[in-house]
Amino acid sequence: MKDGKKVNGRHVRPVTVFSLMKKRPIHFIYSLVAIILPLFVTSIFILVLSLINSDIPNVDEKYLINNGTYVEGKVTKIESQQNVTINGQNPMLVSYQYSAGDSIANGIFRTLDPKALEQLDTGVAVTVSYDGGGSVLVDFEPFHFPVRIIVLVVCPIFFIGLISSGLLYLRIKKELHLYRFGEVGSAEVTSVTSNSILPFPFFKHLWHVHYRYESADGSSLEGVSITDDQSFKNKVQQGDQVQIFLSKSDYSKSCLIPKLEAVRNGWDL
Repeated sequence: MKDGKKVNGRHVRPVTVFSLMKKRPIHFIYSLVAIILPLFVTSIFILVLSLINSDIPNVDEKYLINNGTYVEGKVTKIESQQNVTINGQNPMLVSYQYSAGDSIANGIFRTLDPKALEQLDTGVAVTVSYDGGGSVLVDFEPFHFPVRIIVLVVCPIFFIGLISSGLLYLRIKKELHLYRFGEVGSAEVTSVTSNSILPFPFFKHLWHVHYRYESADGSSLEGVSITDDQSFKNKVQQGDQVQIFLSKSDYSKSCLIPKLEAVRNGWDL
């Protein structure tokens, strides 16, 4: 039996870890979707939010209500924000003017407050609170897109995806350890069975390879590995010899040596 182990272990590239994960396709897809979907939804949400808020000043309403200067203003225009609908209603965009010291200032306020729908109209007097950072209408509730709801939905899914990815890594940890520190040995193929369940181009056809090998103490052991090496479809048959990695501390732990990964990582076997 040849010892292929290096002092610090063989180099294993991230693409090899990725390939191992793909050999557990259901778990891999679940983890990938649970991570990517929240990120995608969040990106779309940020894009939409930037579009619907492009005409609305970013001000701290609570600060202005508590610390701003109160003056009387006048509504100059009211329009409906057509690109936002909440429970069948569109928020109102209320434009107004007010005196800010010696000058006339303009502001815009977005609200879904039913009281505003009933009371506001062009020319109606309103109370405005302002400072150097902007202004706000005092008597009406401002409308903000329900960011909290989005966060409450996407964050749990994202963290589930991270946990699932961690569990997936634990499933392949044994093989990664064998890739890095396993001894090189040979085994005899006893059977090859198809294990493909996802007919997608991204996932190669998988095979369950059963093999028999001899440990250092002369014991006959059996092992099984999942591989996407397509040579096992026709070229490798029962009785053929294949290379395997063996755990130095426990010869019952073994796996096939993937030819592509051996070349990709430059393993000297």
